[in-house]
Amino acid sequence: SFKLALCLEMGQIPHDATDLRSAIFTRIFPKAHYKYEEEFWDYVESYPDDVLFVLDGLDEMPERTREQLKIEEFINGMDIPDVCMIVTSRSYLCSQELRSCDRHFVINGYSHDKIDSYINRHPKLDDDSKDGMLKQLNGNQSLHELTENPLNLALLCILWQKDWNDAVLPQTLTGLYSILVL
Repeated sequence: SFKLALCLEMGQIPHDATDLRSAIFTRIFPKAHYKYEEEFWDYVESYPDDVLFVLDGLDEMPERTREQLKIEEFINGMDIPDVCMIVTSRSYLCSQELRSCDRHFVINGYSHDKIDSYINRHPKLDDDSKDGMLKQLNGNQSLHELTENPLNLALLCILWQKDWNDAVLPQTLTGLYSILVL
């Protein structure tokens, strides 16, 4: 079991960041004074078995930023050996960085036909609304990929039925959850 689990939304790390450790510390502890950064990393290095990093949405970080911050080296354990990491990503966008991971899990979601069927059977969407939602999904690859997850598809249908018919649906998981929470 871990004593410290840290989830980082990789797409939220500033694109102009030059130091990965500082960028991570700032994202995790936005109000902490920088003088605690060294203590934090000393703990992580001293007790790597107690720390879990969840790097969520690696593919949402621009490739240039991933290269600049040497994300591949961080994932490979070159920076902090023995630290445990879970990395989520659409693999085809980050295959270089993910090739050294110990385990790979592929989550197969809904097919294109299954997504269409789900929307067409949704009881709270009228025919015009269904057509509008399908048109928006089919015209946007990122949005369509988001709906491959059954939970995300259900949440997007809820948003769509609540007068979102004329709006643009969120294209990222972070965008979807931000709307739902706010």
